[in-house]
This record gives sequence, structure tokens and C-alpha cells, in this order.
Amino acid sequence: MGAAGAICKMRGVEPGGNSTLVYFSCEDCAVEEARVNGAGGKVINPKMSIGEHGCIPELPQYA
Repeated sequence: MGAAGAICKMRGVEPGGNSTLVYFSCEDCAVEEARVNGAGGKVINPKMSIGEHGCIPELPQYA
């Protein structure tokens, strides 16, 4: 199946350096979000709907 990707422009985000977003598929992103919290990581935005495409949390790159 592979991983999907896209190039996009986001307000407030400068290109280069730390501007990469990685998406992965899972059954319930709240479970993966809890793993980040359990490992001492930080959740920027908790699980939120992205409409017909499902849900996502926003985590820092180092999570």
C-alpha cells in the first residue's frame, strides 16, 4: 500500500529545517497519541477531525 504524501504551503511555517509533516495510518490515532504521552513526549494538538479523511493528532517532529 505504501505511504501517501503531499507538498503544501501552511501559514506561519517557513520551508526547510523543521517543516516536514509525516502522516501514517493506524486504527485509532488516540491510541498512538497516548503512546507519545506515555513516553514523555508532547502533544501539540490532540486528536481532531479532518473531515472525510478521518482524524489526526499533531505531534512535534521528535515525538
